[in-house]
Amino acid sequence: VYALALWRNYILVGGSFSEINGISRSNLAMIDHDCNVVTAFDVPVNNGVVRSLLVQPDEKVLIAGGFDTVNGISRNRLARMVMIGQQGFVDTFNPNADSFVTTMALLSSGKLLIAGDFDEISAQPRRGLALLNPDGSLNSSLQLPLNSTGFITSMVVQADGKIVLGGLFSQINGINRDNLAQIRFNFFTQDYLVTNFTADTNGIIHALLASHNGKLLLTGGFTQASGASRSRVARIKQPTFAREIMRVNANTARWKQFGSAPLVTTPPQLELRHNGAVIAGAEAMQQTAGGDWVKSLDSSLFSDTPVDFILKGRYRAGKDSGSSAIRYQSTQRVDFSDLIFANGFE
Repeated sequence: VYALALWRNYILVGGSFSEINGISRSNLAMIDHDCNVVTAFDVPVNNGVVRSLLVQPDEKVLIAGGFDTVNGISRNRLARMVMIGQQGFVDTFNPNADSFVTTMALLSSGKLLIAGDFDEISAQPRRGLALLNPDGSLNSSLQLPLNSTGFITSMVVQADGKIVLGGLFSQINGINRDNLAQIRFNFFTQDYLVTNFTADTNGIIHALLASHNGKLLLTGGFTQASGASRSRVARIKQPTFAREIMRVNANTARWKQFGSAPLVTTPPQLELRHNGAVIAGAEAMQQTAGGDWVKSLDSSLFSDTPVDFILKGRYRAGKDSGSSAIRYQSTQRVDFSDLIFANGFE
């Protein structure tokens, strides 16, 4: 058994098996909490194992592995089921991977990040890592190939949206990273990039876990992690990267960054949009004595909601090192119909 997932009050089991609890099932089964096989669920996965299972918020079930057929329907290494009662039916989701998909992560945008040992998705080159739209089509914003023999076994989405990848690889997008890397979405260029985070290991990483305090737990076949002697299990402490919060009421927007990463070095500009159309052009914010950035708002602009608050600024790499300024952009969507302004910032 390689994968487990909760669906309502039942447990989905995936792996490489031909029966479970004496009942014939091909690599995929459903059991209840007393380990009884749910007989109504019979979705055979053939010609390859199931390595990963993921239940979407809409209760559809994503299946990944090395198979080529699900419930008699051709699906290469990735499939999705619509659940009706306790029965599963393969839907039109069909990304068509040319080799193993080992792990999946659902992003807050609804897009699906997949990783494994493949070279192509939907006949397009994607070495080991790809991003899919909700309908299964390939998303072009992530093109970060691994080295030719590298593969990813585990990944975790962090609270700040960054994604940590673990496996057995030496490069990602031509950048040296030994078995552990971090990527993030760049709002300015609208694509993904490899961050400066480094914590190399000298052996494969099998599993990752992000703890509540931002530290990373990793297990695998290594004896060194981030330059320290660690036998198969390690915990990595990450820098406290700058975080941000935008608080808005009917008359004021207040933005604050905190953490140890570089803060903006020039007054950021705030632009307001509704459905992509600019309703208030970019204007500089003012800094308070406490370090917050504020800007007065015209409440008449909020008759149409939601409103996207787009903050643009610059910071210098390496804090005050004097290196070249880097552009920064952040977006927060506010639905004013849900805000109560009487009590100040929401």
